Amino acid sequence: MAKYLQLKERERMKKKVAYVVSCTHWDREWYWAQEQFRMRLIELVDSLLDILEKDKEYKHFFFDGQVMAIEDYLELRPQNRARVGKLVKSGKLGIGSWYNMPDLFIPDGESLVRNLLLGDKMAKEFGRVTKIGYAPDCFGNNQMMPQIMNGFGIKDYFFVRGMDEEDFKRLGSEFIWRSPDGSEVFTTYMMEGYFGAGALGFKETFFDYRGLKPDKDVAVKEMKVMMQNYEKEFISDNYLLF
Repeated sequence: MAKYLQLKERERMKKKVAYVVSCTHWDREWYWAQEQFRMRLIELVDSLLDILEKDKEYKHFFFDGQVMAIEDYLELRPQNRARVGKLVKSGKLGIGSWYNMPDLFIPDGESLVRNLLLGDKMAKEFGRVTKIGYAPDCFGNNQMMPQIMNGFGIKDYFFVRGMDEEDFKRLGSEFIWRSPDGSEVFTTYMMEGYFGAGALGFKETFFDYRGLKPDKDVAVKEMKVMMQNYEKEFISDNYLLF
């Protein structure tokens, strides 16, 4: 019956809606040393602050669900703390709920709780904490995540890895996840990862397009192709693209 109603709802909703979220995924260190990544971080946030302050049509930028990247930036740009705080407080710059982006499968539960405690505290010091569970680069999930999220007032959870094909066919891309204690979060499986709309409008690779300008016509063509592909994959008619 539920499957039948779901199909009927799809037939009723002919309009497909894509929500494009401006964001970055930030590795503190990976294929470069920490300070090499930090130089690109400085360049990114310097530009981002100017855009968010001057462009009224640019609504929001989401900073990877963590606070540490902003902390790293302000170590070298302490004079911009007030600017960052004003944008966070206004909702234009989203930081938290994590302090730093953890793998969720390896650490024990207490380390995850302490990570969220610190992230919540520091984000609030800037004026506002983004109350979502965001796990774009985890390599698995533990069964108590809904309980941990609920403990911080978080009701929505987004993740990339840790869902096999059989579960996807059974549950789809959006579902209610319940932990053994009964805690629940509305969960979105980010099928296209944290860069589903990466480099939208750029003809070059999305890993390095500094100095290039996006092409609007290319972006429109890319979006049409995306929508056609996602229609086959997403269960609902609403597509979340980062």
